[in-house]
Amino acid sequence: MTSENPNKESINITCSENDDGETEPTYNINVDIVNFLQEFEKISKKKTSNNVMDHSELYAEISNYDINFSIKQLTMICEYYGIRNLIKGKKKTDVIENIMIYENNPDNIIMVLKRKQLWYYMDEIKSDKFLKKYIINW
Repeated sequence: MTSENPNKESINITCSENDDGETEPTYNINVDIVNFLQEFEKISKKKTSNNVMDHSELYAEISNYDINFSIKQLTMICEYYGIRNLIKGKKKTDVIENIMIYENNPDNIIMVLKRKQLWYYMDEIKSDKFLKKYIINW
């Protein structure tokens, strides 16, 4: 630690030879750890608040499901998420609501992204003249 700022640390990074036998330069970096962590926290908070959908994004997503997905496709999404038991006997709008609740839960983000990626792949396969014959019930 330096005496000028108790939160500032000096970090020395020395790199040795690379695979080609050349010596890499030495780096000296002064880091204000507290300031760095505060900036990181600000970015994290901003990112978290940006992940929350506003009303127009929410309406657009609901409209997308309502216009572009059949009840059968929505049921498949619910099955994938493991929430099919929540939609038995419900109308399309209620099914969409359950999907939106699931998808907007931060705990489910990995599953949602994976599902959207896999659905995209399925649509691509379905649009291929040769491969579409191998997709059943899509």
